[in-house]
Amino acid sequence: KLVMTAHFNDTNHRHGLDRLLKGMLDYYKDKENKRIVELYIIGSLDANNLSEVNNLIKHPLLSKHIKLIGDKWNEDLYETYQSMHIGVGCLAFHRVGVNFSSALKEREYFAMGMPVVSASPDYLVPKESPYRYTIDQDDSNVNIHNLLNYFDNVYSEPNVNQSIRIMTRKEMNWDKCFENLFKEIETHD
Repeated sequence: KLVMTAHFNDTNHRHGLDRLLKGMLDYYKDKENKRIVELYIIGSLDANNLSEVNNLIKHPLLSKHIKLIGDKWNEDLYETYQSMHIGVGCLAFHRVGVNFSSALKEREYFAMGMPVVSASPDYLVPKESPYRYTIDQDDSNVNIHNLLNYFDNVYSEPNVNQSIRIMTRKEMNWDKCFENLFKEIETHD
């Protein structure tokens, strides 16, 4: 189960929901694919301004695999996260000229023990981390086969969710966030 949280509207193309939906459509067009991939969309979906996304969600091959959850907060949100397997970060920051991610939703997924798929590197996640799957920074469809292979690999680790939480506490804290700033200040003292 994939989860993606955001307020989706015509000005938020950075989320790249269309890339994921098109990838899922490619996957389900091939009748040989037997594994079920479900996407849970949490947050506001202003479908009136997202005709392409709205049409994809309603596509007969996708509609039963897409769950529109709506807004969730606090305990309700965290309870939903407990049944998810991969958090979907921003898949299209390149559309707004951003090359690195610092998306709070990705950090929230990590804090909940979920691996993350995203298109932009994150300063706080070690490049060698197995808990972040990075796709290309372009408008290509998400390759669901590759995502499933990643899923199989990352979940072959015993207690992976706990390992992700440990990595999050170690790498995503205020000291790490401000480490470079503190170094710069020290060089000018």
